[in-house]
Amino acid sequence: MKANTRPSSRPLHATRPTTILPSTITRNTAGSALIRIGETRVLAGTTLYIGKPSPNHPNCGDISIQLDMGPICGPKYNSSNRIPSLEYKWNASHKQQGLDKHKAIESWITRTLLHPSRHSKTKGSILDLEQLGIEEHKSAWRIVVSIMVLNYDGNIEDAAFLAAVAALKDTVLPPVKTVRDVNGNEILALDSDFQDMELTALKEVKMRGKQIQLDCIPIPLTVGLFIMNDDEKENYKILVDPTGQEEEVLDGIMSIVVGFPVTEEANYDLSSNHEINILSVNKPGGKVVVTPKDIAACMHLCQGRAQELVPVITQIE
Repeated sequence: MKANTRPSSRPLHATRPTTILPSTITRNTAGSALIRIGETRVLAGTTLYIGKPSPNHPNCGDISIQLDMGPICGPKYNSSNRIPSLEYKWNASHKQQGLDKHKAIESWITRTLLHPSRHSKTKGSILDLEQLGIEEHKSAWRIVVSIMVLNYDGNIEDAAFLAAVAALKDTVLPPVKTVRDVNGNEILALDSDFQDMELTALKEVKMRGKQIQLDCIPIPLTVGLFIMNDDEKENYKILVDPTGQEEEVLDGIMSIVVGFPVTEEANYDLSSNHEINILSVNKPGGKVVVTPKDIAACMHLCQGRAQELVPVITQIE
């Protein structure tokens, strides 16, 4: 650690190789994505429901994030997405990962996606819920983003966040029409032509449907905080993209999300003048008090992360 390298020889400021594969589940989802960060693998898919909008927002739909961290992802988690108390002793020194860690991550992703973006023409959220409206006061789409952790090796925060964003970017709202039920009441139903389409006609579906649009591309970066000496808590190291083994010895964790404007440019150079919007700085508990200088340094590292990820997410269609 003193040599600014890890046991794996990866530098402290370097992330693991990251892969984003959209449209991995085409039959039962409206959009999906598989994320791999090192050995951490997360799968996300979106499911669509038609409901009635809120009276306060008659033109808006709704979104729900559901994260599943069951035994399939690792031995530390049980079927209730929780770490059993006997297995949780290693984490007693800091509280950034509660027994309901999946709930905290769900809340964090939802808050960030609905955070006002200054890149938006209407100063709305990153995910404008008005695009989910179908008929004012009558019907709107509800999107459920189901995220499943397939293999846990640290940094679920970034993997789950990227999976949700990529799955939403891959989501297409199908055309609907008004029909009458057996009682003669008007209801909304999927267009029969769309419902009967074969998977080979996916491109035609996307041409007829409406793809979800994001007002900016949010990029997360999670860092671990490790105190070098318990007597000097201001002397700590920052580990970018911690692994599962590294998380066991950390004294804190911090996740930063910055937003990059949607652009057709394929190159996001660090020297460019792209306006960056700080969407979230999330540090749940821990013993480390991070200095503003280190927060700024992490934001700079997030810019470098964007060079790799923003072009990939932008090209999802």
